[in-house]
Amino acid sequence: MSKKVYVGVFGPDPPSHRCHATWKNVEEAAATVRAEGIETTMKRLNIMSKGASLSWLMGQPHDVAGVVAVSRGACWKVVLVYMIIAWAGNIIFGSPYGALSGGL
Repeated sequence: MSKKVYVGVFGPDPPSHRCHATWKNVEEAAATVRAEGIETTMKRLNIMSKGASLSWLMGQPHDVAGVVAVSRGACWKVVLVYMIIAWAGNIIFGSPYGALSGGL
């Protein structure tokens, strides 16, 4: 019976320096495993797929780190519009709440 190993490396597209280092480590480990007669298959998997980006955009897109990551997968104009809507919503709904609760 032949043995097979499938390895998926998750990361953004384009990959970061940490993703490159992880991929290199996986390649070295795969070479070691292949030497023992085990077949290996490696694949890069995009963590910021369109589905993940859409899910993020439906949430609250106003943290800078998240915006940079999503703008790689989605059009930056779409991300900017969502950020502006989220900021405006924070002002529109947060101000009355703060005034009514005495928090301002």
